[in-house]
Amino acid sequence: MEMFPSMWFALHHEQGHTHKIAADKDKALKSNAFTAASALCLATLRGAEAAHIESKIGSIKVGKLADIMLYNANSINLTNVIDLFKGIVFHVL
Repeated sequence: MEMFPSMWFALHHEQGHTHKIAADKDKALKSNAFTAASALCLATLRGAEAAHIESKIGSIKVGKLADIMLYNANSINLTNVIDLFKGIVFHVL
């Protein structure tokens, strides 16, 4: 499965689950604890940690393997994006 749809799904699944728990208690949430930044971290560093290969991949450090994507924050595709993590997590949708 590709990384970006997986991040999008994880983000929305966790937020929906959290809101359902609150709604079952007749409560409403103002914000979500699981953010786009959390989803990006889950897909990169936390995924490497889960596979026990964080010494080789998962973050950008000297000696680690990396696939790097660069985003132009001035791109028309990111116009009016306030949270750049959201811009990255949702970039394919």
